[in-house]
Amino acid sequence: MGDKPEAWTSWCLFFLNALAIQAERNAAKVTAILELYDRLKMQLVESSNSKYAVPLLDAMFVQPIFHAGSLLAREAMPQRVVLMRLLGSMVDQKVLRILRSASGRRPAVYSLVDLVLLCESKTTKRPRAPRTGITVARSMK
Repeated sequence: MGDKPEAWTSWCLFFLNALAIQAERNAAKVTAILELYDRLKMQLVESSNSKYAVPLLDAMFVQPIFHAGSLLAREAMPQRVVLMRLLGSMVDQKVLRILRSASGRRPAVYSLVDLVLLCESKTTKRPRAPRTGITVARSMK
């Protein structure tokens, strides 16, 4: 890097700019996740009219890929029959997707697809970097 103060200043500006861009992306992702939670909460409470809708949604946000048995061990979960009815309703509403159907002793595996996609998404649109007067060239590989 060198002993010149300008080199360190340039590097620090580059690094801080990258931090600012990543923070903007993370903030946008968190906002999208919170909006998804609020939308699903309203949808599930209205459609199921069940006191278990919110605890079930909370559990799915903790573990978005799951099988019914993993939910039964959690607090505030309904009995298996009620849980399976709620999960079936959520599949019908396309809130959940069945990743693997039940077969014999193997349970079905469900996914809260919208949450998984949000968490795995790569930002396609780069936020505009603040102007620092420094141009950073990208290497071509």
